[in-house]
Amino acid sequence: MKINKVRDKNHNQSSPNPHNKVRGVLMKKILGKKFFQLLKGIGQIAQRESLTAYLVGGPVRDLLLGMQQNGTYGGKDLDIVVSAGREITKNTAINLAKELFQIWSPHPPAGEAGQKEVKFRVHQHFGTATILFPGLQIDFAFSRKEKYAYPGALPEVAPGNIEDDLYRRDFTINSLAMELNPDNFGELLDLTGGENDLKKGLIHVLHRKSFLDDPTRILRAARFAGRYNFQIEKKTLVWLKEAIKKNVFSTISRERFREEMITILKEKNFVSCINLLSSWGGLDFLSPSIHWETIQTSNFKLQTFGGDWLVNLLLLIKNLNYMQSEDVARRMVLTREERKVILETKKHLPKVLQALRKNYPLDYIYRYFTLLPEQGIIHLEVSNPRWENIIATFHRRKNKARAVINGENLKKLGFKPGPIYKKILERIYQEKIVGNLPINLPKKKIKEKEIKFVTKHFALA
Repeated sequence: MKINKVRDKNHNQSSPNPHNKVRGVLMKKILGKKFFQLLKGIGQIAQRESLTAYLVGGPVRDLLLGMQQNGTYGGKDLDIVVSAGREITKNTAINLAKELFQIWSPHPPAGEAGQKEVKFRVHQHFGTATILFPGLQIDFAFSRKEKYAYPGALPEVAPGNIEDDLYRRDFTINSLAMELNPDNFGELLDLTGGENDLKKGLIHVLHRKSFLDDPTRILRAARFAGRYNFQIEKKTLVWLKEAIKKNVFSTISRERFREEMITILKEKNFVSCINLLSSWGGLDFLSPSIHWETIQTSNFKLQTFGGDWLVNLLLLIKNLNYMQSEDVARRMVLTREERKVILETKKHLPKVLQALRKNYPLDYIYRYFTLLPEQGIIHLEVSNPRWENIIATFHRRKNKARAVINGENLKKLGFKPGPIYKKILERIYQEKIVGNLPINLPKKKIKEKEIKFVTKHFALA
């Protein structure tokens, strides 16, 4: 598929035509019938209202990658930008989305089942709207331009044209738009050479100050390069490293850093992303004490555990002690529960490792395991495959260790409702894990054993 590119002055290339017709049959094949028909419907209503609707950013990138690789689009989000020949306002996209919602979702008086399946949300302050289908989200925004008052600031936004909207984006591969209006359906708008960079496998910023304007683009560069196995374009890499040396992460809030860092830790191939950040010196803001050894994703069986980002964070800070991990928790603005997972693991893991290395009896090792949160146990298994069988056995016992008796049974035994109930049930759970109470007998027999244990080890108040 050929394309004529128009690059800005920073790319030192130009061409008179930035458009490229993408065959509808390919779009339908890659997007699937449902997505394809939704996009056609958006374009039809936009054209009727003298507007132009575009599919933009990541969905276009992934659509084009699907075309190159003969794949299908696996995303669950579609981003729509609405532009107009006349002056655009903040309400332009909202109004279009409202009209589409009224078409796609039955009116309440109709009482149709579909009413509950399609939802509509408006973000008036930002001039955006969202239509939610089961398993699909469509976001609508007006075309806009941005300027940054100072490095790291949130951008000041104003209405603009589609060209303004594309030039404000992070990388060329995300600065692509596909028109949805019937007259030009599937026509690709590529002002920055994004499709060519997709073919070459390059992450390429649009201007020299990009990482200074928005330092989170450093994290996104690592994320996209790791996800797609792309390279960082030569000048882009120079500018990225210059920005890191200027400590640009200190110009943004910890909340913004947290959001982008968690997104990386959720990546299927997060190890490749972290390898890149480490090679650039980009982990120092999180903690200068992190010593990340460049590794291959195959060294970890992360896919087995669903890629829990807290497990991945534990792998990232594997070499840090308790106090250093506390500092990471502050920098990542971890919630109380997230913080507990990290610090409880750091507190108890040394005891667990000692028990394993010195071949303590299994009942002792299992008792230590119960001190770790679930993510801590997964972290132990992923980073120490030599003890995989012991941990797997513990998991099997743990899954069957819930007490059979309940509050009603304890009440009949004469125990008054209160904290003692939780204490008794947790003790039974631990005893079943270490093998002092059965887990594989018939339920009636297990219940008898648990009642006998309670009457022997717990006195009535």
